Amino acid sequence: MVTAGADVLALPEALMRPLFEHSKPGTVVLAGADVRWRRGPAEWSAGIGGGTLLAPDGVWTVRGGRMGTLDGWHQEMDLDLLALWAGGEWGTRLGRGFSLRYGAQAGMAFLLGDLWATELVPGCEGPPGACGHWRSVTRHPVRFSPRVLPLLGGHVGLRWEAPFGLLAQLDLGIRDLPFLGLRLGWASRPQP
Repeated sequence: MVTAGADVLALPEALMRPLFEHSKPGTVVLAGADVRWRRGPAEWSAGIGGGTLLAPDGVWTVRGGRMGTLDGWHQEMDLDLLALWAGGEWGTRLGRGFSLRYGAQAGMAFLLGDLWATELVPGCEGPPGACGHWRSVTRHPVRFSPRVLPLLGGHVGLRWEAPFGLLAQLDLGIRDLPFLGLRLGWASRPQP
């Protein structure tokens, strides 16, 4: 069986509050495909995907930092990712081609691209949106590590599988971040 899908992962501001006083929420849009095979009650998979981090440019400050110092900066994100994963999934039949699905995945995500930081104009004590930043004089890539991250997750989903092999599945879960996903696929041997 082969499936292709898209996931939208949320990068909520609440996850960044322990480190940053001001930050911007973001979304990761990930598209991928996997090969699945059934063995007994389990469905095993291996997949590959790619995505991008969508976050608005804006002022970030470290918790306890002050505006107009090196504790604050204007940040631009130009990050993409490549993901590889493997996992298992099980199901409970609900009838008429529908089943409740639950499973887990593990893999790796490779971060590609850069974060760019530009210093704020010195001396600004106002709210984050009121502080200007230099155009390009102090703009530089932010060096960060690691660029390879573990990818761990679990999900529950609702699948509809047609008698001729077409399937659609809606998933909700955690893949390092909360996500909502949709998968479409084709099973050469439909589930009885």
